[in-house]
Amino acid sequence: MARFVRNQIVIIRDREYNLASRCLGTPTRRIIFRNLLPYLVSVIMLRMALAIPAAIGSEVFLTYIGLGLPTSIPSLGNLINEGRHVMMVPALRYQLIFPAIVLSLITISFYVIGNVFADAADPRNHV
Repeated sequence: MARFVRNQIVIIRDREYNLASRCLGTPTRRIIFRNLLPYLVSVIMLRMALAIPAAIGSEVFLTYIGLGLPTSIPSLGNLINEGRHVMMVPALRYQLIFPAIVLSLITISFYVIGNVFADAADPRNHV
């Protein structure tokens, strides 16, 4: 995340309007708040919105393969793992389907919310 933000700062820092602001004697703090941060807010929001489902997915995967949380702690990974054991019984398939649907909804909703926030915070959309 830090490397990605740094690359964005380097890209935005070398644009003509920032160079013109520096030549006119604008303080660095004002350049940061007026020219850099508006572009970075959308990038950071999108990256954070994608990092949360990635962390949840990692927890689910590790618990699913048996390396995560103990079975006494409720989590999506434990629910999916328990549902996997009873998947072949037709009356108990819901124990796998419902946690998988919840995991999918969480991932999709964070992705959509992140895109909405990134689009709303992007200064290029406000021209």
